[in-house]
Amino acid sequence: MSVSLDKLTISPADAGCWLDGAMGWHNTYRVWDRAVEYGMTETEDERAIVSAYADQYVPDTVVSLPSGETIAAEDLGQIVHDMADDATNYLQSKAPEGYVFVWDAGELMLLSVSEADMF
Repeated sequence: MSVSLDKLTISPADAGCWLDGAMGWHNTYRVWDRAVEYGMTETEDERAIVSAYADQYVPDTVVSLPSGETIAAEDLGQIVHDMADDATNYLQSKAPEGYVFVWDAGELMLLSVSEADMF
């Protein structure tokens, strides 16, 4: 039996740490991957940006996207940071009522609202 990834739901049982802070800067693109797992759509260009960033791009180079657009490698960090915000917002839209996604010290956690008030 196959599970359609766009049908995944987030429940209170999923509360806890989703992305461990020990992964450091990698979590800025890992949250994107998690959101895609939960049904967020991405373009080929977005996948190329995430892949280039995850592959530890080389500064002073240019990343060519499938659309033909190019991006300076030094701009990838800010672009992926903005994409991480979008991905977090997407995951929040899927969170059960009374739960929120919280970033703290590089970790992404799903917490009850009362727990999140401590952060």
